[in-house]
Amino acid sequence: MASDVPPSKQQTEQTASAEMLDPSRGLPGWVAPVAMLLLVVVGALLRFVNLGELTFQVDEGYQLLGVKGILEHGVPKLESGHAYTRAPLFLYLEAACAQILGLTPFSMRLPAAVFGVLCIPIAFWFGRTLVNPAMSWALAVLITFSQWHVELSRYARFYTLLVGVFMLAMIAFYHGYMLRKHWPKVAFWVLALVAITIHDTAVSIGLVFLVLLPYRDQTWTRRALLVVQSGVLGAWWVFYRKALGAWTKSLSDASLNIVHTTNTEAQDAAAEASKKPLSFLPDVKLPSMENTVEAWQLSPLYVAVPIGIAAVGFLVMLLSARKLPKPDAIGQLLVGAAMLLFAGIHQGAIVVMLAVTAAAWWVRTRRDLWSPLGLAMLGSAAMLAVHAAVNVKFLSYGYARGVVWLFRYPDWSRYSLEHLWRGWYGVFGLLPVLALLPVGLLLLARQSRDEEGRPAGPWLIIGLLLLGLCLGGLAEGQFNETRYFFHLSPMIYAAYAAVFVGFGLWIAGLWKLKSWGRVIAVALPIAVGVGAVEDFRPNTAWGVTQRDYTDVRNHVRGVFNWRAFADFHEDVESVSVYVRDNMGPNDKVLSVGPPHRGTLVHHFIGQIDYIVARPMVFTLKLEDEEGRWYEPNNGAQIVATPERLLEVIAEVNAQGGKLWVVSNDRMTTELANLVDLDYAEVLELITPRDAHAVRGRDESSFAAVAVLPVIEKTGEDEAVLADDALEDTEAPAEPVEEAPSPSPQPAP
Repeated sequence: MASDVPPSKQQTEQTASAEMLDPSRGLPGWVAPVAMLLLVVVGALLRFVNLGELTFQVDEGYQLLGVKGILEHGVPKLESGHAYTRAPLFLYLEAACAQILGLTPFSMRLPAAVFGVLCIPIAFWFGRTLVNPAMSWALAVLITFSQWHVELSRYARFYTLLVGVFMLAMIAFYHGYMLRKHWPKVAFWVLALVAITIHDTAVSIGLVFLVLLPYRDQTWTRRALLVVQSGVLGAWWVFYRKALGAWTKSLSDASLNIVHTTNTEAQDAAAEASKKPLSFLPDVKLPSMENTVEAWQLSPLYVAVPIGIAAVGFLVMLLSARKLPKPDAIGQLLVGAAMLLFAGIHQGAIVVMLAVTAAAWWVRTRRDLWSPLGLAMLGSAAMLAVHAAVNVKFLSYGYARGVVWLFRYPDWSRYSLEHLWRGWYGVFGLLPVLALLPVGLLLLARQSRDEEGRPAGPWLIIGLLLLGLCLGGLAEGQFNETRYFFHLSPMIYAAYAAVFVGFGLWIAGLWKLKSWGRVIAVALPIAVGVGAVEDFRPNTAWGVTQRDYTDVRNHVRGVFNWRAFADFHEDVESVSVYVRDNMGPNDKVLSVGPPHRGTLVHHFIGQIDYIVARPMVFTLKLEDEEGRWYEPNNGAQIVATPERLLEVIAEVNAQGGKLWVVSNDRMTTELANLVDLDYAEVLELITPRDAHAVRGRDESSFAAVAVLPVIEKTGEDEAVLADDALEDTEAPAEPVEEAPSPSPQPAP
């Protein structure tokens, strides 16, 4: 019988390999479930402890107003007459929690925290399906302790839901399109369509079809179908955005005129370009040659030599390509030449992406490194190393900046290497951490094909990550916050974990460890990886749960990357409540800063009349019959110039009221991108520090009654603020002491 036939040598090796890749194999059956339960419990503690302790912050204001609309009207209609319809599924989940638990920070953040915890077992399944069981444990541990994940799990927005759905979609894609099963394909389409309704960046999930194009087992018909399906997801994204806009318009008051405006030179240029052919192409950021220009100024020879090496390498590859099959010849020639060229002009990130692609397709063994393509990889790596050394030695960049410069396009340093993995920094410099992503990707590339040359799970991770990074680099001007790349975090972590998991598996195989010995061999490198990098340290994650309003935090890992809001927890609530309790019937409220801040002021006071920020902040506005602009979500009139601000103060005072200004110290000192310098000067004059009626628990937020400065006329059409402007104004309210208190009180 077939069962009596002894296994072949290949089958025996495959069984041994499978056992080696699963560190829990051979252990009692209860070990793995208990370990997963422990991770889930720890992850829940990091996400739920003190979840509602601090007040609402930044974009949570949008969620607040939308949920209030759902609770009052059944749809997210706002008091301004507009509607907030972003990520409606998540918005209704928050409304359900608020209906049961009340409209509190805890209830609003509960869905994000729950999905953050669920991401832990989903990450385990993701790693086990696409790579191996050892990777599954590494990913589960990293997501449990990641400060990035903990931060966004404690934030009343939809990012953890997006990560969970994104991972599930990739699992379904693997089973459906790579293992060619029917029902997983259906599941993928459902998950992909849902993901796109959560956030625009999820449209990158359509790129997953392109990952399968290069493999030889794909017929041209099948390749065409893959491209069509990718286009269908893109079309769904366009349709959904239009449908969402139509729904928003149907919920909004018919009298409102919603306008899209261009208030910056860049927007004006884009509007002008839209009149030209090919206007449908996005405005993209291309690689910068600035570093190469500086190197040329240092020494033309330093630039000419690498370019010459690239040219010689291209000729060698061109001659050797004749000996290869045509598809391989063309592919290797293009990839190798591109690697050498981009290495010569200081584009390290592009070189790494090309090298990983080459490793996945053609360079499989050490012997392949001596092929023309392998030599192109080695030569490119050598040129990048020389560039880094020259940057440090002669261009005065400093070690970290000199290395990061090479990886600026796509800008990996912005949202991953420089900040998210700032671990050994200051001890060994940035290079060890910087090397982890390329090395991890190369290790995954070795597993990117099965024995028959078909695509395997690691190639899915590599392809979607690299395509996502490229897309992020091209659209950097629009999506320049780390949260916009949060859906790529499992793939970034997989590349990082591949280094430590690979080392642990190598040790276990070298010593032929079994049972608990294999577990320890794999667990120790993972523990080193967790402890060595700041983003994964358990004490750092626990520190997130213990913060107060004045604790300094890492603004890049935060929910919002603008320093004015990200490196402390702004206390809009205390100062707004004080204003609400002390307002007169004719008083008005003005919020300084971006729209999200105005939504919080509106929530706590129940009223907001004006909002101050540069016009560029408001890409969507409401316009009345007199041409005045209003912020659509909170209904505040936009005060776009310093002159208009002074007019507003005079108008309110003339009506027997006071203009309450709700702001924080950063608005008038650091936020030149939100409030220009002239505006900042006026704001300081109308709300001097000694006139602050109340200061928040964050020691930065404040509320004050605006005072009208004296204007000196210096010419027919010119006016300046007098130096003694404050001396002739009405005496301001008495200030409170600056020491924070749980419930700020006015001065006696």
